[in-house]
Amino acid sequence: MYEKRMGMKRETLMKVLWGDYYMDPKTKRVLPGSKLPAKKKLSPLFVSFILDNIWAVYKATFINRNDETIQKIISTLNLRVLPRELRTSDNKALLNVMMSRWLPLASCVLLSVADKIESPAQAQHRRLSYFLESVAEASKIPLDIRAAIEKCDRAGPVISYISKVLTIPESAFDNLKTAEGSRESQASDYTKAREMADKARREAERIPDTETDHDSSDNRPDRVLGLTRTYSGTLAVGQTVNVLGPKYSIDNPSQHCDTMTITGLYILMGRDLVPIQECPAGNIVAVEGIGEKVLKTATLTSVKDFPSLSSQASNSPPIVRVAIEPVNPSDMAKFEKGLELLNISDPCVQVSIQHTGEHILATAGELHLERCLNDLRERFAKVDVSVSAPMVPFRESIVSSNDMAPPKNGIRGETRAQIGKYTIKLRTQPLQRELTEYLTKTGSVIGRLYMGKENDEEEESEIIVGKEHINMSLESIKLEMEKISKTLRNPININNVLAIGPRHRGANLLVGACETGIEKIFGETDETTKVPAYVSDSIINGFQLATSQGPLCAEPLQGVLCTVTEIKEEEEEESTGSSDRRGITIISNSIKAGFMDWSSRIMLATYSCEIQTSAEMLGRVYQVLTRRKGKVISEEMKDGTSVFLVKADIPVVEAFGFADEIRKRTSGAAQPQLVFRGFEIYDQDPFWVPTTEEELEDYGEVMDKENVAKKYIDNVRRRKGLRVEELVVANSEKQRTLRH
Repeated sequence: MYEKRMGMKRETLMKVLWGDYYMDPKTKRVLPGSKLPAKKKLSPLFVSFILDNIWAVYKATFINRNDETIQKIISTLNLRVLPRELRTSDNKALLNVMMSRWLPLASCVLLSVADKIESPAQAQHRRLSYFLESVAEASKIPLDIRAAIEKCDRAGPVISYISKVLTIPESAFDNLKTAEGSRESQASDYTKAREMADKARREAERIPDTETDHDSSDNRPDRVLGLTRTYSGTLAVGQTVNVLGPKYSIDNPSQHCDTMTITGLYILMGRDLVPIQECPAGNIVAVEGIGEKVLKTATLTSVKDFPSLSSQASNSPPIVRVAIEPVNPSDMAKFEKGLELLNISDPCVQVSIQHTGEHILATAGELHLERCLNDLRERFAKVDVSVSAPMVPFRESIVSSNDMAPPKNGIRGETRAQIGKYTIKLRTQPLQRELTEYLTKTGSVIGRLYMGKENDEEEESEIIVGKEHINMSLESIKLEMEKISKTLRNPININNVLAIGPRHRGANLLVGACETGIEKIFGETDETTKVPAYVSDSIINGFQLATSQGPLCAEPLQGVLCTVTEIKEEEEEESTGSSDRRGITIISNSIKAGFMDWSSRIMLATYSCEIQTSAEMLGRVYQVLTRRKGKVISEEMKDGTSVFLVKADIPVVEAFGFADEIRKRTSGAAQPQLVFRGFEIYDQDPFWVPTTEEELEDYGEVMDKENVAKKYIDNVRRRKGLRVEELVVANSEKQRTLRH
């Protein structure tokens, strides 16, 4: 508008629009602030050209309504405002109409994004290094493929990544035949659709609401599309590509690799789908034809010497689980099909079936769980479902404390196990915090490298692998663990590590302090000392069983070190065959007995919470955090404002309803953000009882103060059907009647 009025070039006007520049009303020239006469008081160019006009519209419509000024503004700006919209008595509605016709927010944001953000062809080379550092086997990518990705070469090999699976109703594809693919025909189709929608809305306002017949809904199955980003090459309808699963390896291209034929390509335009014939590199499209060959994520390639991009680390592991089932048992088929679609469409969802037959839905949090249940009821299964109370995972650990009971066998944590004619001495003790934290980050990588394959997807996947550890080798991990071990008070010989657990991953170590003949993860196995296979298998599998189901509430262990101190063969003529078959259970029970020799602790899944609030509501925020057993980490005040940023840790088991409570208590002035950060030890002995006179005086003989750790353990044991030691009747007296 000003370009035509002032006769200035667009580029020149954009340079002087911001900064210390002014418009001389007499000469119609733009002057810098240094050349402006001192007597003249002018507004900066941006104020006079932009802000003054916006304030003029705001003042004429909302503050002091002036119909003549409104008409003048409409004619000057050439706005299309209907007479019925001008007759409205709602000034705010009229302001919204005029601003949306003059400066529509969606168009302004879209144009700004297109103008400022680099295109894929320009930014690909800068983003490539950061993108590939989280991909396993990134060092094995051929140089020509890496160059094609960096240049966003549409003529190169096809490299595409399916980041999400979409389920689209069949009704969305009914009107796609009218789209011809050209921009002119698409624009006309959209204009007709908008006019029809406006007409239907006006008619709906005149017609009273009537009950709809839900039985006449569309029962056709949904179509499955893959949301795909193309990094290199060109995707085309009818093209056959390789589908690389998350476990695909370049060294073994025959496994976890399938082929598919692309049956459709669609551009996602809001709620509309626009069919196209091909998609060059740098674009995002929806691919049809994946069928059941893609679960959550996959990589589409025209070559097999490229790693799977699905191996990137996940930052939002499922942490909240519920057991679900259909209200009507006859809807089980629809229910299972809906669960399958939900599991495919949401990368952060895990669906599993326990050995008891229960269907378990694992989600990233409370809000995510609510969203998934709504999708399951209303979109995927379309049946009513019954949901159990949320189940939160825990961990079990041990620490050294001053009030521990004396050791049972002379040396704390030492136990003996008899398997046939072999006597195994084991010692269980806490693992140093530095090694525990490192194993938490790299445990699954060690298991994948040592076992020669990716670990199967577990029901729980709380271990988060950092990007800096994905491409590490066993040798580099060994060197890092040795470096950490040398700084500890009691160093560990990393060459003697026999296993990590549970499930060959996690933060527990099994170490051989003697020559066992068992295969080692990092060091060389001593072939001269050899024990029977049933003994070595019992030690390894018993360790895995003990660390997967701890003695407190059958939850996995974390931060436990088990050492095999001695394996001795007794001089007996015959061995007891029954003990051979029970070796796994014997080793597991021995490790658990050593575990209970220390001061046991429960570990709580923890959210990292950030809360922004004003100074007036700071006290209420602290009240809610204290009631939810939260721990404040820091409190900072933002510069130039009265807003405080509170960072705290809060247990996941106490976080249900936390967001709603803090919003209600602060009248909406505080909004929390929760991110799962791992497991933290709850520093309270679940089996502590008062013994000294001072403790009996403070707490009483029956422990008036509730033991929170014991409460968590009892709740988990009760849910799992394990025995709970509790008083059924705490206080009672005999009933007295008149008759004897």
